[in-house]
Amino acid sequence: MSLRVVPVTLGAARAFVEQHHSHHHAPVGGLLACAVADGDRVCCVAILSRPVARMLDARGDVAEVTRVATDRTPGAALLCLRTLTGAAVRLGWARLVSYTLLGESGGLYRQAGWRVTGLVEASQGWHSRAARTTVQGGAKVRWEYGPRALPADGAAALVAGMGVGRVAIPSRAETLPLLAGGRPMIDHLAEIAALAGCADDAAEAALLRAGWVRLRGTGDQWRDPQTDETAPRWRAIEMLDRAAARGETT
Repeated sequence: MSLRVVPVTLGAARAFVEQHHSHHHAPVGGLLACAVADGDRVCCVAILSRPVARMLDARGDVAEVTRVATDRTPGAALLCLRTLTGAAVRLGWARLVSYTLLGESGGLYRQAGWRVTGLVEASQGWHSRAARTTVQGGAKVRWEYGPRALPADGAAALVAGMGVGRVAIPSRAETLPLLAGGRPMIDHLAEIAALAGCADDAAEAALLRAGWVRLRGTGDQWRDPQTDETAPRWRAIEMLDRAAARGETT
């Protein structure tokens, strides 16, 4: 086995998450992604996004690791998370956050140098966020890394440890359109890249369902039905996701 870091598009990373993550679907968008391969076979991806929490996003120097998905190749997840973490800090994000469900061990984050900084109460409202068919709404453990990360919370870490093996982790209930139709398992870099178009189709469908209008003759520009603001598709998806996080409709 020879693990190596390889480039990956956000669309391809999202497709991999949809195939391999046991209890989360792929995020709607992201800032950047990292992948690890064993030979020519991609075995892990990690995605960095803007924080889902509105207050954290307002700071401007905080980013969130929203997904780490692996086919369980030993060492792949740790290499992937460490690479993404290091790149994010070097690019200027001073505080990185991520969340695990209460009941998960969080060992990956601990090995990568992250620390528990708190607990987040169950938020059932997350289940109805636009463009996210299912989001786990149970209690979560917040992990942080970076020069401006909050101090470790020993009490929260104790509670998190006591929950391992005692709190059930629900599985995903359905398959999103991203991989509808029983697509085969992803094993190689070429297959990952081929699925990037599926992610683009899912993003476009989400915008259309929310009432956004694609402007003709402008490449890939979209118009917000409420504000008349125009934006490229990647930015429009980001705006849609942020509005959903605030409980707004678009």
